[in-house]
Amino acid sequence: MRKVAVVGFMVLVLVMVSASMAAPALAVKPPPAPVYVLTLDPPSAANVRGTNHILTATLTKDGSPAPAGEDVSWSISGVGGFVEPKDTQTDSSGQAHATITSSVEGETTVTVSSAGKSAEATKKWVLREYPSPGSATVDGNPSEWNLNWDLFANMYQGWGNNGKYQVDSKLYLRYDCFTDPHTLYALVRCEPGVTIITNAGDNWIKILDFGNSPLVDGGSDNDSTPPDFAYINNEDGQVIGWEASIHLNEGSYQGLIVHALVDDGSPEFQTSGTFDKEIPLKIECPLPPVPEAHT
Repeated sequence: MRKVAVVGFMVLVLVMVSASMAAPALAVKPPPAPVYVLTLDPPSAANVRGTNHILTATLTKDGSPAPAGEDVSWSISGVGGFVEPKDTQTDSSGQAHATITSSVEGETTVTVSSAGKSAEATKKWVLREYPSPGSATVDGNPSEWNLNWDLFANMYQGWGNNGKYQVDSKLYLRYDCFTDPHTLYALVRCEPGVTIITNAGDNWIKILDFGNSPLVDGGSDNDSTPPDFAYINNEDGQVIGWEASIHLNEGSYQGLIVHALVDDGSPEFQTSGTFDKEIPLKIECPLPPVPEAHT
C-alpha cells in the first residue's frame, strides 16, 4: 500500500509540474486608444474692427468626426472678446463654433480645447479695408486731406509688437478710379510731439503681394507722375509727415506695409509702422461708401 501511495504521489507531482510548464494562455490586448485631432479655422484672418468673425473648431476621432457631446472650452487673449453664446460641446459633425469681435485695432488669439487636444487661431483687426475715393496733390501741403474720413490705419511704435500700442503717426489713403492707370494716394502724418527723420530709405510703402521692395520711398522723384513723394513741414520747419502716390490696379492685397522713421522722444529713433507690419487693402471701383468718421 505504501508503494502505491508513493507512486501516486509522484504521478501527481509530475502532472502538476507538466501543467506549470505548459504555455501560458495568450493575453487579450486592449483596443488601441482613440486618436483625436483638433483644428480651428480659419487659423488666421484680418477683419475690420466692429465686425463679427466666426471660428469653427473640428474634432475628429480616428479620422472621422467625433461624436456629438464632446466637451469644448475656449479662451481668448489680446484685444476683443467673444460674442456669447459660444458652443461648449461638439455637434453631430464634430464641430463647435465661437464668434469674436473687437472695437479696436490689434490682434486676438483664440485657443480651443477638447479631448485633451488644443488648437489656436489669430485674428488681426483693422480700421478699414477700402481707401476713400478721391485724389490728392503730392506737394507737401496736406490741406486737401480729411483727417477723419481718409483715416485708414494707425501706425504704431515698433509696429505695435512691443506691447505698448503707442500711436506715433497715422496713415490716410485715397484712391482715384478715374486716372489711367488708377492711382493710390497716401498721407502719413505724425501725432503731436513726433517728427519724421528724413532718411530716404526709412520712409516707404510696400505691398508684399509684389515683393519686398518699396513701391515709393523718400528717394522717389516728385514730378507729378507716380511714384511721387514729398515731405510735409510745419510752420516751425519740422518735418511732421509725408505724402506719396503710386499706380495701383484694383485688387485684394494682403500685404500693405507703411513705414516711417520718427523721433518720438525715445532715446533712439523709432519705427512707426502699420500694425504687425502688413495689413489688408481692398480696391474695387466704384469704391464703397466711406464708413463713419474715425477718431
